[in-house]
Amino acid sequence: MKKTFTILLFCLISLISNAQITAIVKNPTDQKPIPYVNIWVENENIGVTADENGKFTIAAPINSKFIFNALGYDDKIMEASKIDGVVYLIPKVFELKEVVVSSAKKTIENKIGTFISKGINSFYGSGDNYPYLVARYFPNDTKSAETPFIKSIMPFCNSDIKDAKFKIRIFEAKEDGYPGDEIINEPLIVNIKKGYSKPVIDLYRYNLSFPEYGLFVGLEFMQLESNKHIVTVINKETNKKKKQTFLEPAFGTVQGESDEKETWRLSKGKWYKSDWFTNQGQSGRGKDLLAIELTLTN
Repeated sequence: MKKTFTILLFCLISLISNAQITAIVKNPTDQKPIPYVNIWVENENIGVTADENGKFTIAAPINSKFIFNALGYDDKIMEASKIDGVVYLIPKVFELKEVVVSSAKKTIENKIGTFISKGINSFYGSGDNYPYLVARYFPNDTKSAETPFIKSIMPFCNSDIKDAKFKIRIFEAKEDGYPGDEIINEPLIVNIKKGYSKPVIDLYRYNLSFPEYGLFVGLEFMQLESNKHIVTVINKETNKKKKQTFLEPAFGTVQGESDEKETWRLSKGKWYKSDWFTNQGQSGRGKDLLAIELTLTN
């Protein structure tokens, strides 16, 4: 009887120390749900992505803190114990810049970051722990001076499922080289087909001028049920099988021309210069760049 009581007490303590929280993320101004918000548990490898209706469910220690990150809104850190059905995020104030394009000019286009699809054999992927973002830095060079507007973005993707979704987010570079503010105030959700693809995301209508210190193009994994791909992995040493979940799609990489790390990660609400790559341990580590082609125009 004493042993049974001890087991029950242990289970009770576990239930008290951990909680499953379900809530909806909303805009306080119009009370509308905010879709596809990324949510991390501070200092833990736990996270989820809210669905298209702003709803999320996450299990975490009751004394933990959640970090909420969404395009167009200030990041928010909130204690798990204080979440009661609804989480409100404060919209960011964006300064709209007037852009005048002369129709008398002859249209010029330049491409930067061009890549050859056949040469891509390594990818950035994500397990089922938490959502994160990988970004590539593009400097402001002579091409961006001649053609200062961003017309389109084309990443190289690979998905083992149909209709996988990911987010594109664009940040201006700060003077110190770190990612700064986002320059588009609305989510860019991309649906891709199964297999290899090069989706072209048209940005011409935004009149985006190339920032002074360069920009970061981010590709964000979304921890949605519809993005999960379960595979059976065999341990070569033990020959035992186990199931592992991955988030689709994966993003192709190319080799950079220098040892300068131009790939960054946004994880748990913080930016890091990336020191992890899918081809970890092979020659060329530190040079892997996301395969992203930008088309610029005047």
